[in-house]
Amino acid sequence: MHWINLIIAGLCQGAVYAALGMGYNIIFATTHVMNFAQGEMFMAGGMLGALFVVSFGLPLYVAFPLVILATGLIGAVEERLAVRPALRRTARSGGGLSSQHGWLLSTLGAAIILRSAFSLTMGSDVRRMPPIIDPDFWGVSEIGGLRLEPQRLLLLASAIAAALSLGAFYSRRLAGQALMAIAQDREAARLRAIPVERYSMFAFALGSALAGAFGFITAPITSAFATIGLLFALKGFIACAVGGIPSIRGTLVGGLLLGVVESAGADIIPNGGGYQEPIVFTVLIVFLVARPGGLTGRAARAV
Repeated sequence: MHWINLIIAGLCQGAVYAALGMGYNIIFATTHVMNFAQGEMFMAGGMLGALFVVSFGLPLYVAFPLVILATGLIGAVEERLAVRPALRRTARSGGGLSSQHGWLLSTLGAAIILRSAFSLTMGSDVRRMPPIIDPDFWGVSEIGGLRLEPQRLLLLASAIAAALSLGAFYSRRLAGQALMAIAQDREAARLRAIPVERYSMFAFALGSALAGAFGFITAPITSAFATIGLLFALKGFIACAVGGIPSIRGTLVGGLLLGVVESAGADIIPNGGGYQEPIVFTVLIVFLVARPGGLTGRAARAV
C-alpha cells in the first residue's frame, strides 16, 4: 500500500507539471514561441488567489474566475507588448539566427518584470490559501491504508479535465480549429483570412490562464510567494519535452510520469528529498538522448 500511496502522490504532483506543460504547448503550437513567463503566470494565480480570498474576503467561486481572467489578460498583454514586436523584427530581418533570440529574451524579460512587480506590490512573504475543498465536507481519509487527500486529488482531476477539454476545443470549436490551422501553416492560415495575430494573442491568454488556474488550485498546498514560479516552470517545460511538443495528451502523460518518478526517486534514495530536482533533470536528459521527440514522437499533433 505504501507504493500505491507513493504513486498517487506522484500523479497528483505531476498533474501540476502537466498543466504548465499544456500551457507551453498551447502557445508554442500557434506561435512557435516558448513562453518562459509561464512560471510567473502560475505564481500570479496563487498570489492573486490569496489576495482575493484572504485579503479581500471573496468566496472561492468568485475569486477563481477572476484569477483566470486576470492571468489571461496578463498573457495577452505579454504577447502584444513583448512577443509580437520581437517576432516582427525576426520576420523583417529574414529570420537569421541572431534575430531569433528576440522572443526568448522578451519572454524572459516579461518573467522578471512580473516576478519583480508581484514582489514589490504584494511583498515577498509567503501567503496562505484556505483549502478549496472544505475539510468538514471531505478531509484527509484512509481506506485500508490508502491515503486520500482531496486537495491533491483535485489537482489530478483538474489536469485530466483540462486535457480532455482542450482536446474537445481543438477538434470541435471553430477557434480551436483556427489555432490548429495556424499551427500547421501560419502563412496559409493568413491567406485563408484567419486573423493570425488575434489568435496568437488568444493562445497566450489561454495558456497563461491555464497556468494561473493551477497556481490558484495549488496554492492551498504549496502556499503562494513571488519566487515559486521558476521551479514549476522548469518542470512544466520538462513535462512537455518528455511528452512531445506540442502534444496535449503526451504532455499530460509526461507530466504524470515525471511526478511519479520524482516521488519514487525521493523515496528510494536515502534522504532523497534533496535529490528531486536532479532526478527530474536526469529524466529529461535520458529522453533527449533516447527519444528526442518525446513519448509521442517528432510528428506530434497539438492534441
